[in-house]
Amino acid sequence: MLSKEDIKLCIEELKSKGIYAYEYKGLVIVNIDELNESFILHDDEICSRAENARALQA
Repeated sequence: MLSKEDIKLCIEELKSKGIYAYEYKGLVIVNIDELNESFILHDDEICSRAENARALQA
């Protein structure tokens, strides 16, 4: 189960790489302007990015 903190850290990690992402009803939505498309990240990807963000903060 994802926590709000996991979602927040995932979005922060993506934004630090210049990728626009936001939370919508517990999902992380990533917008690709060049392709004019959006996609939803899977829970495993969100957890992985949250762990990366935690490691960078330490």
